[in-house]
Amino acid sequence: LEFAYTRKMMAFLLFVPDEAHEQIRAKYADILRNPGVRTDQRRHFTEDGGIRWLEWTNNPILNERGELIEMQSTGRDITDRKRAEDERNEYIQRLEILQRLDAELSQTLKLDYVLEMALDAAVRMSGAQAGAIHLIEDDGRVRVAQVIGDYPVEMLGTIMKPDVGIVSRVVKTLQPELVADVSQDPDYAANVPGIEAQITIPLMSQERLIGTLNVQTRDSTRFTQQIFDFVKLLASRIASALDNARLYYILSKQYEELENVYEHVSGLEQLKSQIIRIAAHDLRNP
Repeated sequence: LEFAYTRKMMAFLLFVPDEAHEQIRAKYADILRNPGVRTDQRRHFTEDGGIRWLEWTNNPILNERGELIEMQSTGRDITDRKRAEDERNEYIQRLEILQRLDAELSQTLKLDYVLEMALDAAVRMSGAQAGAIHLIEDDGRVRVAQVIGDYPVEMLGTIMKPDVGIVSRVVKTLQPELVADVSQDPDYAANVPGIEAQITIPLMSQERLIGTLNVQTRDSTRFTQQIFDFVKLLASRIASALDNARLYYILSKQYEELENVYEHVSGLEQLKSQIIRIAAHDLRNP
């Protein structure tokens, strides 16, 4: 039986990719030892480099004495189902990351920490190779506040030229943009070598522009509509956290200035009291 079955299996393997042979042999050997219906999923590579998922159900056929006499194998293409499952799992993972990010951002008001953590999350979850956060200064200029990945470090802290680049365009229109092919965009400013696509989102808080989030990739197929929607969702969290952190920074500076003024006034009060004591002493002792 095993010899005959092995011959049938060898014929079957002619229609299966070579990389799956060993796995199939091991699976069928286990079925021979422990007969029972088995269902498993296998990934296959197509000739054009694509991936197809097949689900195989192996049903052993037994005779009246309970002996294995034949194996019935049925395969069906579940590529679409696997793709939907992967998208669902990725969506759940993104929601979990958003939840953790919200918790992290709510626990700190340090501007530098918020910038670093928010941009790191945006780049990792979008699969980008570079990213930057630009902030709007009080005079309206756009400053590079944080960079990550392959984005040039020397650009950190610099002021962007007005009317140059996709970021400047987004600052004007206040509309998020997914540029799938930057080579076809006349406003694209090449800061990172080999970039194919770019996402730029305005950071809005209380209907006020406070900056932009910018991520870039060398993979022209990476930035899908789902990724674009997720980055927009992430940007809304980042904008709120940055606005709170900037407000805290401004209030901290004002508090320091008030403390300095208070110390100065306290010194003047002490000097005044000292002068009054001296004058009173002199008046009592001409």
